[in-house]
Amino acid sequence: MTRVYGSWQQNRTTHNWERFALVKALSPNYSYSGCGNIHYPPNGVRDYDYTNPSTVLSNCADFSNYPNLSNPLSTATPVSCSLWNCNHLGFLEFWFSHLPAKTGCGPDSIASNWWKYFSDPQLALNPTSLCR
Repeated sequence: MTRVYGSWQQNRTTHNWERFALVKALSPNYSYSGCGNIHYPPNGVRDYDYTNPSTVLSNCADFSNYPNLSNPLSTATPVSCSLWNCNHLGFLEFWFSHLPAKTGCGPDSIASNWWKYFSDPQLALNPTSLCR
């Protein structure tokens, strides 16, 4: 998805991939997390911190409405590792289950079903081709 969107950086929400993968502990300008990234859960304070019981605000659930995301501060809810049974496999299931999987394209001309890019990485070379 970094290739699809052209970049990825914490402490920034320039595009939807950065919004999705935002981690509060790595983003001091934000009071919430997105869904985190594959190595770092939204409540994590270090890589692979899947058993961390602390709670943070996260707008991850709002990605079920993608591409029609709301203001993250109005949709953020408390999350902790209890949502993924505080284990690595559970987190992977949590994280992958929140990847957008809608039909059509968003206003950013990226397919609203990100699984298309995961299942065919070649599409990341020309990500807007699915929206023409």
